[in-house]
Formats: sequence, C-alpha cells, structure tokens
Amino acid sequence: MVDGGENIVEASWDDVSGILQMGGTVIGSARCKDFRERQGRLKAAFNLVTLGITNICAIGGDGSLTGANLFREEWSSLLEELVADGKISGEQMAKYSHLNIVGLVGSIDNDFCGTDMTIGADSALHRIVECVDAITTTAVSHQRAFVLEVMGRHCGYLALVTGLACGADWIFIPEHPPADGWEEKMCAKLENARSWGNRLNVVIVSEGAIDSHGNPITSQHVKDVICKRLDLDTRITVLGEFDLFQLILLKKDHTKSNGPEYIYEVLLNLCVKKNRLPCAHHFTTQLFHLRNTVLNRNFKLTGHVQRGGSPSAFDRLLGTRMGAEAVLALLEATPDTPAYVVSLDGNQAVRVPLMECVEKTKEVGKALAEKDFNKAANLRGRTFLGNLEIYKKLGAMLVLSRLEHKPYNIAIMNVGAPAAGMNAAVRSAVRTCLYNGYKAIVVHNGYEGLANDMIENYTWKCVANFVAAGGSILGTKRTLPSQCGFDKISEVIKKRNIHGIICIGGFEAVQGAMEVDGARNRFPELQIPLVCVPCTVSNNIPGSDLSIGTDTALNMIVQAYHGALEIKEASQNYPDLQIPMVVVPATLSNNVPGTDLSIGSDTGLNSVCETCDRIKMSASGTKRRTFVLETMGGYCGYLATMSGLAAGADAAYIFEEEFTIKDLQKNISHLRSKMQGKIQRGLILRNEKANENFSTDFVHRLYAEEGKNVFDCRVNVLGHMQQGGVPSPFDRNYATKSAAKAAFWILDKISNNVVGDKVVCSSHDSVVLLGMKRRQMLFQPVEDLKEATDFKHRIPVQQWWMQIRPLLRIMAHY
Repeated sequence: MVDGGENIVEASWDDVSGILQMGGTVIGSARCKDFRERQGRLKAAFNLVTLGITNICAIGGDGSLTGANLFREEWSSLLEELVADGKISGEQMAKYSHLNIVGLVGSIDNDFCGTDMTIGADSALHRIVECVDAITTTAVSHQRAFVLEVMGRHCGYLALVTGLACGADWIFIPEHPPADGWEEKMCAKLENARSWGNRLNVVIVSEGAIDSHGNPITSQHVKDVICKRLDLDTRITVLGEFDLFQLILLKKDHTKSNGPEYIYEVLLNLCVKKNRLPCAHHFTTQLFHLRNTVLNRNFKLTGHVQRGGSPSAFDRLLGTRMGAEAVLALLEATPDTPAYVVSLDGNQAVRVPLMECVEKTKEVGKALAEKDFNKAANLRGRTFLGNLEIYKKLGAMLVLSRLEHKPYNIAIMNVGAPAAGMNAAVRSAVRTCLYNGYKAIVVHNGYEGLANDMIENYTWKCVANFVAAGGSILGTKRTLPSQCGFDKISEVIKKRNIHGIICIGGFEAVQGAMEVDGARNRFPELQIPLVCVPCTVSNNIPGSDLSIGTDTALNMIVQAYHGALEIKEASQNYPDLQIPMVVVPATLSNNVPGTDLSIGSDTGLNSVCETCDRIKMSASGTKRRTFVLETMGGYCGYLATMSGLAAGADAAYIFEEEFTIKDLQKNISHLRSKMQGKIQRGLILRNEKANENFSTDFVHRLYAEEGKNVFDCRVNVLGHMQQGGVPSPFDRNYATKSAAKAAFWILDKISNNVVGDKVVCSSHDSVVLLGMKRRQMLFQPVEDLKEATDFKHRIPVQQWWMQIRPLLRIMAHY
C-alpha cells in the first residue's frame, strides 16, 4: 500500500478461485516500517486516492488492526496535506473524504480479545498435534519424556489446547503460572503418571511461559529439572520462535572447544544484526551444521511449523464467513460508523468496535506485567477460561495414594456409529472417575453389550493411548435398549451394581436414555444418573450447536440420543433404571438435538475437505470435468453444506432444502457457462438422503448427459472413509472437556442421591444431554428435547447452520 504501483491490483473472480486449500497468504504479508511513520501513511493515502479506494479490509493481528485504525483517524489530515503539496486535487479530496475500515483477526496465537477464535489458530493446532502424535510413537517405545515448546508469544492458548488434546502431564502458560516449588509438584505428577502405567511424559511449554514472579520458564530449564530429579531420558522439541542468541551463548564454550569457532562468530553476528530476534528458519543451513557438530542433537529446531500447511476446514469456514461479513460491514458503513472487527461469538459472526477489542487486548499485556494473572485469563474470554478450568481439574490429578475410594461404579459406553473423538471422551471420563475414587467400568458394543454383560473394569493405564485413536475402541452399536430388552439391561445394572451411566454417541444414545427413563418405575436399577454427550459427525443433535466428531466426519447415526430417550421412558416401568445418565453427543453427522456440534463432526469435515482438494486437483488436470460427491449424514445436510463451503463446491444438495429438476438444470447451465472461462472444473456435493428420487446416480447421469460436448462428469461415493482418521485437535479437546464435565455432573448426582447402599435418582433432570449451545455447555433433560426432534428423519427441527446456506451460493457465483 505504501509502495503502490504493481503492488495494488484489481482482483477478479478467477484470481481467487482455487486458493481455499492454500496455506499462508497469496497476496503476501509484511511488517512495514514505513507505515509506522506519518510519511509512509501519507504515501499510502496518495496511492489509495489515486486509485479511488476508500474501503479497506485489514487482515492481521492487533498491531495491523491498530495501524489500520490510526490510518483511518488520520485520513482527513493526510488528504489535506496531499492537497497542500499539490499531489491531489480538491475535488479528489471531497470525493474520497472518508475511509472505511473493517478488521479480520488473522493470528495463529488466538491472542485477540473480542473473538472466540482467530483465523489460523485451528490450523496451527493441527500442525502441533501432528508433531505431538509423531513424537509420541517413538517416545512410548523408548519410555521418554518430551518437552514441547509451542508458539503463542504471551498467549498460552496454543499450549493449553495442545495439552488438553494430547493429554499432556504438565502445561506452562503465561496466564496460569506455577507457584514456587513447581519443580517438585511437576516431578511428582510425572512420577505418579509413570506409576499408573504411562510409558511417556509430555510437558507443553508456551514460549512466553513465566513463573508467579514473572521469571521466564524455558524448555531447557524444564528438561534439566526432569533429568536431574527423575533421571528420565528427556528430549526438547521447539515448534516456535526462540531466541537463537541465547541458544548460542548457552553453547558458546562447547562451540569453541568442540566445533569450528567461525560458526559461533557468524551466527552471533547475524543475531546482533537482526536485533537479537531471529527465527529458526532464517538460519537453516547454519543451524543444521551447528546442531550436528556442536549442539545437543536432542534439541529439535523445527522453526515455524505451526504457520505452514493447508488450512483446516474450520479456518476455511471461519475465513469465508468473516470475509463475507466484512464486505457487508463496509457496504453499510457511514462516516459516523466506527471501525469494526468481525469476530466469532459462538457460531455467529458479529461486529465489534475495533479499538474496544484492541484496548482489551493491550490490557492483557498490562495485567501480565502487573502479575494480575486472574485478570489476564478473564480478559482472554470464556473459551480460554473453559479450557483452563478443565485443565485445572484434570491437571490436579497428582498422587494416587491420596485417593479416597468410594463404593460407586460408573458405566461408560459408546452408542451409534463410530466418530473420531469417542476414544478421547472415554479416556477423559474414565480418568475423571478414577481420580475421584469411583470405579470406571466400560461397556463394549453399546446397549447390546450392556444387555449381554460385556463389561470390563478399566484402570488408568487402560486408556493411555486413547486420545489420538480414531473410531471406537470400546465398540459401538446402533441397537436401542427396547431392542435389547429392559429386563436384561436392568438385571446387568443390578448385578454389576452400576450407579451411573455416561453414554457417548449419536441420536440413538439420547433416544435410548429416554426409553430407560420411561422404564424406571418397573426397574429400580435404572434409577441412576445418566448424561448424554453429543458425539456425531452429522451434528444433528437438538439442544446443542456442536457434537463431538463433527469436525472429524459426518455420519448418519443418531443412536445415542435415541437410546437415552428409551432409557428415560423405560425407567418409569423399571425402577432399577432410576440411575443418573448423561449423553455426550458423538457422531460425524452432527444430527443430535440439543447441541450445535457433536464429537467427530470436525474430523469428518476435514476428511471430506481433504478428499475434495484432491478431486479438484484431478479435475483441474483433466480440464472440463465435474465431480459429483456423495457425503454421509443420513437426512442431515450439515456435512454436505459445511464441507461444500470449505472446499469451494458449486452446489450442495441436502434434505433440509428442497430442490427440483429445474434447480438441477440451473446448476448445469451455470457449470456450462463456467467451463467457458478460466476455471474449467466443477464440484457438486450431495447428502446421501437428500432426495429419494434424485439419487446420486441420477444426478451424475443428468450432469453427464446435459453437459455433453462441454464437460464430462464423474461420481465418487465417499462412504465410511469419513468415519475414519485421527481425531482433529478440536474433536480431541471438545471430547475431553465434554466427557470431563459429564463425569463431574454424574459424580455430583450420585453423591446427592444416595439411599442406603443404592443410588436412586428419578427426577426430571436425572437423564440429560450435555450439548453446546452457542458459547455455553448445557445439561438438558432429554425429555425436554422431544419437541425439538424430528424422529422420523432423526434430525433437529431447527438447525443453526441453515442460515449459512446462502453464502454457499454466493461463493459459487450464482
């Protein structure tokens, strides 16, 4: 903007086609020193006026957005100066008298106040978790301890979420510094984890980590403490920026005695020239030589791994939605309108005054400097606080011998189709129960396994490798309690002395809980607490905006919800069923009522997007080719809609939005016109049950016939590959938090409903679903969700993501 010329060009529709899957920024980004001075901003103003530009969408961090707002405030005075210098005319000044600014927050650190997530943070988590998974395999084999340093500057978000997603033993972040004596406590925790059967330890260190006195905590210091006190084989991996100057000083003596001294001198001079703030990737060759000849080979220098790679499905959707809202904000702007930043509030795109957010962000830095860490954490927002709260509860698990064992048994099971993140939820639930002195028993193969007494006692060690595993290790079935027989279920509950049930699954999990609740009067064993945690890639659970697994894959299963309903209804006839029960939604279909998202749906979205990227690449190579892809989800169109938007599809056909043969013909005409231009490829998504008559095969044949001599057509049915894969960071984190909350809820219910040596719990709120609604995690009685549920099609009556559908057509250029 300051240099002008060829750096400012008009963009066409084709210029930004096919860039969704690209990492970084195709238009480039720079920290411009000239723009920090008024003369630089004067040049920028001249260039914009010359080109007739009066609207700016600034994408960056708090520094970029602050600079953009200053530019807006100075605009009038800058134009007056340009007129005085004779560079622009008075007419130009009058015509372009006002500059509109809207900001989008692009930062992997997620350190901007006023938004739940910044663009790029989720993709950075993907890179970090990929590294942790790779490290874990070798660490388990050699029984090592790993200290992993991640980026984030003075924000601990990446470190905190990474720690929850990978089950780290200890986390160091600026907003929650350890008190004096943390070395002893950390080592006790690591030693305790080993005594419980762990073969590795993982410690996550944020690059801005400090102690309670404000002193830096470095990865090297953490490693030294572990090596000295526990004598563990410990390695360091640095994924972010680090002070190379300090590293070289640390190894200075070794360099002089063991390696070529000139390497030390060259690198030291480079550091000084770079104001002692270099990044690892600037010195790849020198560092590689230095590491191999002088430095400890166990010190991994991986540089800016977190900034690279293809953006995740979440970031593609976030960027697309934020960009569209930013344009609307500019179109509606007036001279009296303040500069806005487009933020994410739950699942809604909102506009917030830019400088209000910037000032709040600066307040975090002041709070950290003043050692007011509680204020700093609160300023980060509810999402950060929620993660921190769960870490405090799970991270407090220190010494097994201190546990007070209680005579209560908690059953944990999966219901419905497999969804990525189910295993992470099981792990979190099992360990939360064990730490609080309760016995954790797992049920294999859902309600069918419960009826057939397929039950096993789990220890801490049993779930050691669950967090990164896809699918369902326990096994899961779609069978409902009524199909298995309440007599058999009640008998097993009585035999095993089960006092509460945590059910992780899809639609049938909730419906089954309702059935059990209805049978309670006949079976006393069912009078126990029950919680449902939405876990479905289809994201179709009423009562929650999201389900565990939605990001992993969308599936058509809603078994967990259905099962909870049956349990609830049956408990009236079976007093044995009067126990607390909670359902945790987990299905890639994201079709569970009561939640906006299900566990597994995020992983599902990423799986579909990755496939779409490859198919689009194939279509680009062959030219003039359209692909028709069928996605899972049953009657729920969440997966088709969101993956279509994230992958740049031309259309997405779903059950919730009726379409006719005329709509299909219109789409074909659109593609015929598109093929005449530069972009000679097409991508059509169809939900598997979008229309009984317009099947995937019919759509393929119609496109192939009507596109003759212009484009050819191919078809792909993605099938069950959407259910597989490693859980995404979001699904791991969401599953961990959801299952922990469910476990704490059920433990509280049990402690408040003890009658003699039994737990009797038949109240309205004793069988619930734990769902995410906007920004809150809510426990909702499953009975209250009946009116919000379309049982015939197993989807919620109202679905929040339908409001995003128009954006899909806009992005496809209709």
